[in-house]
Amino acid sequence: MNREPDEQDNLERRRELLREEEAFRLQQEQGRLEAARKSNTFAWIVNAIAFLVGLLEVLLVLRFVLRVAVPCVRPLPRRCAILRAGVLLSRRAKLGQSRLLPKA
Repeated sequence: MNREPDEQDNLERRRELLREEEAFRLQQEQGRLEAARKSNTFAWIVNAIAFLVGLLEVLLVLRFVLRVAVPCVRPLPRRCAILRAGVLLSRRAKLGQSRLLPKA
């Protein structure tokens, strides 16, 4: 009979140690999962930035190639076209020509 209380104490102690061990393992696993989540987020951000930089490089190369290959096809800026139209109108006005009349 003396051994039964000791055995019960031992069983209680073993159960308590098992609970503590499980709790410790659970905390470790949660820590690993949190670190993996942060690492995954960081990797996603780095990959997105690398993708955008690559896209920018492609666009810049395209812009350069188009400027070098087709320099004379570029349309005039709107401001220049408006100024030229104004100069043309003022010349016609000085000569007494109207836009509606055909050129003589």
